[in-house]
Amino acid sequence: MNSLEKIGMTESPGGEVPAPGAGIHGPLAILVVEDNARDAGLMADLLAADGLEARYERVDTLEGFKAALQRQAFSLILSDYSLPSFDGLTALAVARQVCPDTPFILVSGALGEETVVESLRAGATDYVLKQRLDRLGPVVRRALKEAEQQRQRRQAEAALARSEQQLRALTARLEKLREEERTRISREIHDELGQMLTGIKMDLRWIERRLDDLGDDRRVNPILERLMGTAELVDATVKRVQRIAAELRPGILDKLGLPMALQYEASEFQSRTGIPCQVKLPPTDPPLRPEAATAFFRIFQEALTNVARHARASLVEIEFRLEDQDGCLEIKDNGKGMSGTDLANPKSLGLLGMQERARALNGCVSFAAGPGGGTTVVVRIPAVTAPEEGP
Repeated sequence: MNSLEKIGMTESPGGEVPAPGAGIHGPLAILVVEDNARDAGLMADLLAADGLEARYERVDTLEGFKAALQRQAFSLILSDYSLPSFDGLTALAVARQVCPDTPFILVSGALGEETVVESLRAGATDYVLKQRLDRLGPVVRRALKEAEQQRQRRQAEAALARSEQQLRALTARLEKLREEERTRISREIHDELGQMLTGIKMDLRWIERRLDDLGDDRRVNPILERLMGTAELVDATVKRVQRIAAELRPGILDKLGLPMALQYEASEFQSRTGIPCQVKLPPTDPPLRPEAATAFFRIFQEALTNVARHARASLVEIEFRLEDQDGCLEIKDNGKGMSGTDLANPKSLGLLGMQERARALNGCVSFAAGPGGGTTVVVRIPAVTAPEEGP
């Protein structure tokens, strides 16, 4: 029984090979690209003596190499550099196309420095000279360990990406539910409380007319004064109810669209803070997705809140425009500006909320310092609705 038979070496096509995910302590599937059967057996003997349990398949032609890679997956590839019909770099290029994550180790009798550098740049994991095959075991172990670490890292990254995607979907869902709840509460406040207050005001006026019918009785005057004060209080309450309803969900956004809602919000901000706002809007109302319009409006509100709290600005410039199928909202102030620490601060929940709103719709929010000071916030969201298809 020769060395190849002792360790399970098979000529291509080979027999059954264990699963490619086997670790160092389990059976490995190793593909040996070598035209010298004796050298292949020697490598297998050395790895077996080093405690690596494996089954091997040997190929010595490019066609056999490609067929072996297509037929099954391998834990490791050991390749000679000089073969009769092709070389190690060709084998490496094929391996990187078919199985880019499989460790590839060059084993050759002579490798110049330029060849080694070229091979490593092309994606080879490592190399071993046949004169130093005592290094083969440690090199293989290190390659397998690094491959396993990379596999675990990719799995962790994939799991993290799935988790982020699920969290983003959950955030978007919760945001949608919150907007629906805001809309419902806003309508109830506006309609039901508004109607009640209007009814109270009508009753007060009825009482006022009846008191007027009593003539100049001095006993009526204090009652009339209290009645007028109550009527004024009702008027103020009506305005307050309207304001609360608008803050919960501005009706103008649903009835007249995003541009008019931005114009209205900027006007309210200017009246409230005294900071002038210059608004530039598209000439026509763009066909925006409702969820995109809501996201733009909420981000705009948060941006104006930040200007009022932190910017110390004397002017805010607002522009909304369409770029291809994306909506683009730009808010620029001439205040003190934002620092990198402000953006990186985990307590900047307003900024994080703006970014998450946009990300939930495959958009983005960027913050940049203006050339003359201040801050520019740019919001991009795929916003234009697709045209309706014909029958």
